[in-house]
Amino acid sequence: MLIAHKFPKNFLEQEIYQGQAQGNVGFLLTNQSGDYVSFFNENQNPAQGSAFLLGYSRYEGWFFRKEGNLFKIIENIELADKEETQELQNEFWRVVRKTKTKNGIFAESFFMPHHKRALVYELNRAAAINLFLDFKASYDNQEEQRFYNLEMKKKQITIECQNKKEKVFLVLHHNGSVLSAPWQWVKKDYVLDKKRNSPPFERFVLWALNLKCSKLVGAVANEKKYAQQQAAEVFAKTYKFKKEKRRLLRKELRFALLPDKEKTMAFLCAQNALYALLFEENKETHLAAGLPWFFQVYSRDEMIALKALFQNKKSFFAKLIFQMLPFINEQGRLPNKLNDKTVDNADGVGWLFQRIGEYLQKNKLNEIVLWKIKKYLQLILEKSFLANQNEQLSCAFGHDTWMDTLNRQGYRLELQALRLYMLQLAYQLTKDPVFKIQEANLKFKVKEYFWTGKLLLDAPDDFLIRPNIFLAAYIYPELLEKPEWEICFDNALSALWLDWGAIATCDKNASCFHSEHTGENPASYHQGDPWFYLNNLAALVLHRINSVKYKDYIEKILHNSAQEILLMGIIGCHSELSSACALRAEGCWNQAWSNALFLELIRELYSL
Repeated sequence: MLIAHKFPKNFLEQEIYQGQAQGNVGFLLTNQSGDYVSFFNENQNPAQGSAFLLGYSRYEGWFFRKEGNLFKIIENIELADKEETQELQNEFWRVVRKTKTKNGIFAESFFMPHHKRALVYELNRAAAINLFLDFKASYDNQEEQRFYNLEMKKKQITIECQNKKEKVFLVLHHNGSVLSAPWQWVKKDYVLDKKRNSPPFERFVLWALNLKCSKLVGAVANEKKYAQQQAAEVFAKTYKFKKEKRRLLRKELRFALLPDKEKTMAFLCAQNALYALLFEENKETHLAAGLPWFFQVYSRDEMIALKALFQNKKSFFAKLIFQMLPFINEQGRLPNKLNDKTVDNADGVGWLFQRIGEYLQKNKLNEIVLWKIKKYLQLILEKSFLANQNEQLSCAFGHDTWMDTLNRQGYRLELQALRLYMLQLAYQLTKDPVFKIQEANLKFKVKEYFWTGKLLLDAPDDFLIRPNIFLAAYIYPELLEKPEWEICFDNALSALWLDWGAIATCDKNASCFHSEHTGENPASYHQGDPWFYLNNLAALVLHRINSVKYKDYIEKILHNSAQEILLMGIIGCHSELSSACALRAEGCWNQAWSNALFLELIRELYSL
């Protein structure tokens, strides 16, 4: 299947990249209000089952955000007599899918207006389409107590959707006719969910309507009248909303002509994919960790991804920092998810001050924000110093580092690097020599406990080689001298480097290493699976230490990331991770920190 990415540089010119899809691919669009629509090319292999009954994932469809949760409303919109998808075009503000049917080839267009809870579906000519409904919370897999009531008036269809806890109105405005309303429950089998060990693998959804039209606009709201008004407005002013979306994207995305089309387009796509994860809720702007299932705000993920937004959204940085600081708890930690203060993490607050320090190198913050930063930083360092006077080292309690599927209780390498950076920043902001002395003492102790002369250990009592070495070099490069870093990287790469061009999450010769991604069973997550964010970060660090010596590693990582973004999984988006055995788009479909670190890598490699 042909994949095409088309970026509108201006009203007359487009940057175009084309290639053949690698595996089953799909698309994902958002509206910056937390809603998304996503569909895969479900019928790549018809032998697996009837195209009518074969799905890909229960996380496909149209989802809308409500009070911090995601709700699914539409399971699928599909041409009634489709045979196969022949081309998928990412135009950044919309997606066009060219589908072969018994009546010829149709161009299907999907578009979500900015900050409108609406979906626009258009065809190049009228055709029969099937509409399937499944009203549920994203993680709710119960099939009981789903109720739908249908009301049809002229060119507008109103469907009351209700489950045990929620009720909304879906309004469909169209330019054709309703052929039938089957109102029939059909069972969908989900290929990806089965592969990911993510039950249930099948689910009954409602085949609600069979329409013939060339344009269909859906709107969702709590109130019927408002949903009807929104559907009618978006239908009537579609051109206006399209124009607005194109204008916003040209404003947000930065075009850069890189050495080849692959890198040029992947750079644009990663910007767009990261921008797609920004959303506004309760008058605050946040960055979702990933879609479809990490739609919450994770402090660590948001902070790691934040630097990539500096260049395009500097005002957003100060606003987000001001929002984040009050979440620091009495232990000097950030909650893992901002909507759940009962679980915190060991590294989120360190990444917060890492990003603050990097931002202040080139930018200024107003005095109120700066005063608050100094206040919080001093309090955190004082508390952590009093709690660890004997060792002065930062401690993880268990599953509270980024490798959260593992119990990493104890003194972990990347936590020491974050603490060292915080002490360095505290001295720069306050000029208090106490912080300078503490930094020197801690640096000496970390080298004493972690540096063997050949490698940095993951913990003083843990000799399993892991890629957190690269995190330490990224966060606090002063820990080792450049020749020492080279020795460290040479030994780490011999254990972690995979032949196809990626860095694994543990020694590939270790007994705990998994070559295949294990899906919802987390066995492989941090014991084999290469994470794209960490690979991009590692390439960045290798470039800083010795760009000539590590050139082949850097280029291979960069190429694989670009290929994954452009031609695999959700096209135009960077996935969470891959299996260790081969390059694949696995894990979360659009992961914030994967996109962010790819952008950092590109910008530094090409001095953007």
